[in-house]
Amino acid sequence: MIRSLFVAIALLGAAIDASAHDALNEALFGYQHDSSPGGRTPLAERMPLALPALVDEAPPCDGVPIEGEFVLDRDVSCEVRLTADATLDLNGFTLQGGVWGADGVTIRNGTILGGFISCDFTLDCTIENVRLLDGPTWTVTPGTRTRISECFFSGNHVAVDLYLGHPDSSVVIENSTFEDNDLAINIAKHNLASISSNTFRGNRVGVRLYDELQGQVSFNTIADNHFADNEFGVYFSVEDCGAQPPSYPQYCQNGNRVVGNDFVGNRLSGMFFDGTQCSSTGCENVDASIEGNVFSGNGFGPLPDPPPYGPTDDGITVLGPTNVVDGVAVTRNLAVSNSDLGIEAPGAIDGGDNRASRNGNPLQCVGVVCMPAVPAIEVAPRQYDFGLVDLGTSSAQLVTISNTGDAPLVVDGVALLTGSGVGFELTDAPPVPFEIEPNATVEIGLRFARFAAGAASATLRVTSNDPEEPVIEVPLTGSGVPYDAQAMALLSLFDGLVTSGELVGQGPGNSASRRLNALRNMIEASGDLLERGRTRMACLQLEVARRRTDGLFPPPDFASGAAAPELEAEIAQLRSNLRCRVRKGTAKCGLGAELALLLPAMSLAASRSRRRRAN
Repeated sequence: MIRSLFVAIALLGAAIDASAHDALNEALFGYQHDSSPGGRTPLAERMPLALPALVDEAPPCDGVPIEGEFVLDRDVSCEVRLTADATLDLNGFTLQGGVWGADGVTIRNGTILGGFISCDFTLDCTIENVRLLDGPTWTVTPGTRTRISECFFSGNHVAVDLYLGHPDSSVVIENSTFEDNDLAINIAKHNLASISSNTFRGNRVGVRLYDELQGQVSFNTIADNHFADNEFGVYFSVEDCGAQPPSYPQYCQNGNRVVGNDFVGNRLSGMFFDGTQCSSTGCENVDASIEGNVFSGNGFGPLPDPPPYGPTDDGITVLGPTNVVDGVAVTRNLAVSNSDLGIEAPGAIDGGDNRASRNGNPLQCVGVVCMPAVPAIEVAPRQYDFGLVDLGTSSAQLVTISNTGDAPLVVDGVALLTGSGVGFELTDAPPVPFEIEPNATVEIGLRFARFAAGAASATLRVTSNDPEEPVIEVPLTGSGVPYDAQAMALLSLFDGLVTSGELVGQGPGNSASRRLNALRNMIEASGDLLERGRTRMACLQLEVARRRTDGLFPPPDFASGAAAPELEAEIAQLRSNLRCRVRKGTAKCGLGAELALLLPAMSLAASRSRRRRAN
């Protein structure tokens, strides 16, 4: 019932003397709508276009309305008309001109330069992946259930004008960028718009809500957007709600929500609710919710010419008579490092849990109670086990330090405690102290390099200005795997590859199996040598084994198959862990050199055979 009254209420508004309103609009925004109540002049009359001569008279510039889908195949300069349910695919090209919509139309994938898209009084208009540049007074005029997505607007006077919408208009504007426009989105006599996940940068005003000529601007939601370097991020203009007949409720500006947005570095106030111009009796019914937003670094100018009235250098500014602003709820906002006050909202509803710090005015907030903003440290992981690390190798791990609070986190200490085990090393750590902004992270590098067998432990200590957890200690553990155990692991790998058939002997007749067994003996002998501390001889054994699996001739390989390269790589890795050097003369494969390298394996194999016979 409430929504069904919106249009009727809008059309009941009487004409008023709009001179003051027009002067204000001209001063702040450089335009005004047609002052006739209940409507605006046709688009063709209010936006005359000085278009260049037509490039050609072929479709879509032949004056015939488009039906179905039309895919542009060149840059054109003309006005295009769409019939119901038609699609204009710009296909990456540029249309210098305008598009007239109809019910169910889609415009996508290209650029409109110096022109417009009119979906006035239509249903289900979709605009996606379109660049709209240097448009006329109103670049896009949505109709009921218009969806604008993945678009880019720049150089426009009013990029999107939501005006005189149907009560159930459901306009959605999402995932788009508005840059260097005068007024990015204007909401006047329009309800139920959803503006979410957009970026507003360098505009004079990001989003304006304006009850123009006693019109309703209600139940609109501005959520999860980023407003940066605009003059104003969001601007509520409550001017003339007007008095409605007793049988009609007054919905001038009701139920509008500004939720979860970031306002960063806007030149005037991040968000300005201006009720100072409203003098009618209907204004006492205004309400709005400003909740869960972040305001940082706003209000530092420079001021525009002409300058706006009133204090406009806060994070949030809410001004107006008490009967106008007492319906504005300010809840759970964060305001830091703004020019004057974090929140200036005398007479507004204090919804609680507002926080403010480091704003220019020592009061921080007026009209609502603000608690100080504080940092909150989180370190992940809180403990870490590097596990088994082969001697001669190292393992790396990143530790993330995050600030989950709402004030800068100052980390003044990152170090391994004295007495920590040998082999742990702090890498890639920025010099302390360093600062982490809210919702940001810094990664610290750790490495465990082991050159002695057995377990080791250490403790990483992180200190910061977190008032609740100023010191965090992260236990670190790891173990070094002995070299002979690495050789035995290599032998197990060899046996597994032979069993699976991925590694076979290489050679004529019965020699293939003998060579494969000889290769196994070489690997096993290297483990025996390492167990006895004869690292140099183990290196030589491993080099012979590697050369018998590398696929190069000479010498002939003792093994082949799909897994031969894997085995050769693992042998090379063990030699690297041992820091083996290639001996001069072993790069060639003379028989004498080969025999010299094979003798330890043959000797150890014979020794094992004698032991078995003795047992």
